[in-house]
Amino acid sequence: MDARSQPSAALDALRGITLPEPISYAPQTVGWWLVFGVLAAALVLTALLLYRRWSRHRYRRAALVRLDDVSRRLSGPGRVAALRQVPVLLKQVALVTFGRAPVAQLSGREWFAFLVGTCPDNAFTDEDGALRQDQGSRSPSEKYRSGHPREFPARGSTSLPS
Repeated sequence: MDARSQPSAALDALRGITLPEPISYAPQTVGWWLVFGVLAAALVLTALLLYRRWSRHRYRRAALVRLDDVSRRLSGPGRVAALRQVPVLLKQVALVTFGRAPVAQLSGREWFAFLVGTCPDNAFTDEDGALRQDQGSRSPSEKYRSGHPREFPARGSTSLPS
């Protein structure tokens, strides 16, 4: 019996395993807190700059939506009305991009020269400009000064000039 009583006496003497305190995953030094602070500030700054860039380009997204609308209407019966919206849209985008002072007074050849000078991929060529001028794309004031009073409908008239 002594052999049997010894293991039980030894087991009774055990009190249980004492576990160490849990290890903290928080950084223990100030240097790590500084690194985390700099990373957090960089993330906030990056998010702020991306938001500002996104909001600055809002006019471009709106213009692209309108341009998609114009391209959808080109195949339908309102083709001429859709084509007339393109120069208006182009002028509105130029006003926002370059400011009112340098763009607002431009028309005719000056407007075309401005487009040629500011378009990075030379989408506007001299042939296009000559074609535009031949098709009568001058401003109403230029048409009036050049002796084309028929370009404007008579007061009270509902018909457009032919």
